[in-house]
Amino acid sequence: MEFFRLVRRCRWLVVIASILVTVVLGLQVRHLRINADLTSYLPKTDPAVKTLEHVAETFGGNFLAVMAIEAHDLFTPGGIQAIHDLTTRLQLIDGVNYVTSLTNILDLKKTPEGLEIGKLVSEEDLPLSEEACEALRTYVLSKKRYAGRIVAAEGKVSLIIVAVHKDADKEKVIDEIEKTLSQTEFAAKAHLAGLPFQLREISRYIINDLKVLSPLVGIIIFLSLLLSFRHLRGVIIPLTAVIMSALWTLGIMSLLRVPLTIISDAIPVLLLAIGSAYSIHVINRFEEGGLESKEAGLAHVAASVFLAAVTTIAGFMSFVFGSYLTAIREFGVFASLGVLVSLILSVTFVPAWLFISQEKKRISQPPQSLSFRSKPGFVIRLQNSSLKFLRHGKFTLGVFCLIILVAFGGISRIKRHSNMLDYFEPQSEIRQSEAFLESRGVGSIPVNILVQGDICNPQVLRRMKELEAFLELDPLMHHPVSIADYLAEMNDLMGEGETIPDTREKVNNLLFLLEGQEGLDQLLTPDKTEAVIQAMTPSLDMGQMKSLVDRVESWLREHPVEAAKFSFSGSPLVYIHLDRSLLSSQVVSLGLALVLIYFCVWLLIRSLRGAFLGMIPIGFTLILIFGLMGYARIPLDIATVLVGSVSIGIGIDYSLHWLNRFRLEVALTHGQENLTAARSPASKDSPSGQVVSPNEAKEAQLLAAVERTLRSAGRAVFINMVTVALGFLVLVFANLIPLRRFGLLVAVTMLASGTGALSLLPSVIVLTGARWLKRRR
Repeated sequence: MEFFRLVRRCRWLVVIASILVTVVLGLQVRHLRINADLTSYLPKTDPAVKTLEHVAETFGGNFLAVMAIEAHDLFTPGGIQAIHDLTTRLQLIDGVNYVTSLTNILDLKKTPEGLEIGKLVSEEDLPLSEEACEALRTYVLSKKRYAGRIVAAEGKVSLIIVAVHKDADKEKVIDEIEKTLSQTEFAAKAHLAGLPFQLREISRYIINDLKVLSPLVGIIIFLSLLLSFRHLRGVIIPLTAVIMSALWTLGIMSLLRVPLTIISDAIPVLLLAIGSAYSIHVINRFEEGGLESKEAGLAHVAASVFLAAVTTIAGFMSFVFGSYLTAIREFGVFASLGVLVSLILSVTFVPAWLFISQEKKRISQPPQSLSFRSKPGFVIRLQNSSLKFLRHGKFTLGVFCLIILVAFGGISRIKRHSNMLDYFEPQSEIRQSEAFLESRGVGSIPVNILVQGDICNPQVLRRMKELEAFLELDPLMHHPVSIADYLAEMNDLMGEGETIPDTREKVNNLLFLLEGQEGLDQLLTPDKTEAVIQAMTPSLDMGQMKSLVDRVESWLREHPVEAAKFSFSGSPLVYIHLDRSLLSSQVVSLGLALVLIYFCVWLLIRSLRGAFLGMIPIGFTLILIFGLMGYARIPLDIATVLVGSVSIGIGIDYSLHWLNRFRLEVALTHGQENLTAARSPASKDSPSGQVVSPNEAKEAQLLAAVERTLRSAGRAVFINMVTVALGFLVLVFANLIPLRRFGLLVAVTMLASGTGALSLLPSVIVLTGARWLKRRR
């Protein structure tokens, strides 16, 4: 209570200081970066990530932008000239490692003078006649290394592959690529595919969601609060507080150079929805009045608000200790920070503003328990419904048990998913481009087999060729290529057959002829100790990824070679590790959240049994939400993995507020009972002359305390439940599909946990007699 007296004395200072901090941190939000790369969400110590990073650093070909240039006929003087010019301009973009296209790919030819090594199309001798272009078409389509890999559809589609440097500003590079494409005068259509274009599109979605969804959530909360409180003060104060908390959190993220991700994109909406809850309870208690002072009322509600915030933070912090993914850990840290900021503002800024507004216009004091007439009709109907459930406790338990049994049937149907392409709508341009490439037998996702050891050893090179032959038979692998292909082709042109030379000396001689050629460093290191087999796959679902990786790794185990080590590398393996971590993150973070929150509930009521009862609505909600995911075929992905712990952290607030007020009502009833007993002679008879047993009297008193709790704290719980649920429902309008699922699931969670707190929890308490309260009297 002393704290709120201090807030009242320093009310103007608190408000001004809060506004100044908001301005300073809000200005930092414009510098916030975005990271949409799923492969970066795994720890750097993960084996798949380490191998991927090593391949990217050594060969520079992991982050590929694939452009399929489609025209009626590309093998015309204008078409070849356009591809050559486009290739040249793309190579000049800062951040591009290399460009591979029809006009600069390495070619080997046998001429009357001997072996010719150079580009497929010479810059000094571009085909400028129809005959020369037709000859080039025939030559390209006759070579397995070009047909399908660089040219498809009988010369109507040509691929240009741009490797982006791993440390480059990828969004800027992709923007430059698109700008360069737009300047091409040749009449052709460009289909843009690959991870860089996917990530750029996701980044745009995140920015758009922040601009559109955050104001929309604000409008929803505004309308919900206006319908609930019926005056602007009850709307403007909590809405201002939550906007401030979101700006503080995003500003701190920007200062610490922590980017927004596919997951943390939800933080602003999350804070707008959650943060309003604390202010709602503070304002509700401030206006409820009674015999106690405003400071005393705020002190009482602050206890439950504090514990509600602590439980929410515990739910989010479970990600920090229980998740393998760095992006989920970051979400846990900054979501917790945002909730802490919301808590601080709700017990400082909000009361300070309330005290200031009280000075200007005296607030009338309603009775301690609000009458139904002072509330909106929908609140009255809800409370009447809650009281009906309360008076039919066994029926209520039966209904909830039936729902739980049905929900259990859906839990086993939950699938895991980590395919980034499915984050987009089927009709989106990026998915249409990927589908176009796949229909032409071309992939956009790079896969590499890293070979470390004695690359000049003919046995190692032969094993590389054998592996390529195996990969070519796989329907999910497209066009594998390695240094072994060039050596075998050179050996064939030298008249010894298309095989790997049988001696190290011959291998070294052929490699000597290749030295200095553009593109050789993409396949072989200068010291000849590392090489890579490059291949492409289409975007695959998780089952296909696992099957592909298992087939390749099984082959590698069955065909070892002493002189070298073969390792699978690429996005599919990273996504598999990501998928495995989703399940472990779900189990560990959920377990931690339950333990931490149980402890927080115990701190409030100091009863092991009572704390267990307080967790019942959350248990019901978790079973319901996971069952819904199974029945609705909503997969466990990078966003929905958060739902369980978020649901626990936020949903427990309703039970906490309800239990805290219930304890107060029981204490008041007990005090009034003692006062009445002291003033009047003991009697077991009721005023109507009927004999009432002690047990019946206690049951009636307990029922009365529960009803008063529903009429007071139940109002704030209902407003909170509706406001938060509507806030999260706004996410169904997000661009990213996982974010839509997340918003829908959390909204259902809020409604389920709120309903459980207003009907299931009171019914259980009445049926059990609340015996755990005896220890607190």
